Amino acid sequence: MSIFTLLKADHRKIERLFERLRSMDLSLYTARHNLFQKFKEELTLHSHAEEKFFYPVLKNMVRSHTLALEAYEQHHAVQMLLHELTQSHDPEEVWEAKLEVLAEQVLHHIHEEEHGLFPLAEKALNNDQLQNIAEQIQTWRKQVEKSHSLGIFHRFIHALSA
Repeated sequence: MSIFTLLKADHRKIERLFERLRSMDLSLYTARHNLFQKFKEELTLHSHAEEKFFYPVLKNMVRSHTLALEAYEQHHAVQMLLHELTQSHDPEEVWEAKLEVLAEQVLHHIHEEEHGLFPLAEKALNNDQLQNIAEQIQTWRKQVEKSHSLGIFHRFIHALSA
């Protein structure tokens, strides 16, 4: 699987989870909380994979350096909002407003990656480099899934998103 197919599949999953979260009845608190946790896990895993395997290569290249740095900063802003939403004791309408800001930031980031960073990476990196990054991400994810089955996944996610 190509790196771009892999990352775009994550983007579509994150977008679908957002839409479900946004449209869920506010009175379904437990279900909504569980869906938010799933969304947070998917977004955190995706972000960490990009930061660990994809962005470092792009950051070290002149043509993609600035975009890679912006992507790191966008991830940081998203993680701060995720943390605020997780720890929030705000009224529901304030929580909803923060969720919308998070949605706008994530959707903007996805658009910038898919229309700016990905095409640039495709031109700057050869097929072997792109395949190697995809394989590293897939191997890492298998390790994460194994940790999930061993029950250490939630501590891992908590450490990534702290």
